[in-house]
Amino acid sequence: MHDRFHDGALTAKQWAWFAAQQQAWSRASILNALGVLVGTDLSARVGEIRCPTLLLHPDGSPFIPVPIMAELHRLLPNARLRVVEHSRHGLPFSHAGICSAALRSFLDSGSAG
Repeated sequence: MHDRFHDGALTAKQWAWFAAQQQAWSRASILNALGVLVGTDLSARVGEIRCPTLLLHPDGSPFIPVPIMAELHRLLPNARLRVVEHSRHGLPFSHAGICSAALRSFLDSGSAG
């Protein structure tokens, strides 16, 4: 949980709910998903993505450093990158308001279609 959220980012109720959800996932399913992610390199094909893309990324993910996301942003021809301060890997849950506002702005700008 500490890899996903900074201390104080969630209420006690939110923390308990997320922890319970995380505990409910089977270890095998998590390891299978990690195996796919770790074993897949799509970097040669990233430039083929032409649709507008919004990249939301935490500034403190222990799994994907900001420079990796910045490189992805550079390789995507039609992308916007928003790095959210004081967030970790659980960004959409801990910073739902910021993420939804960024998405709404992206959609309203016409960049998404």
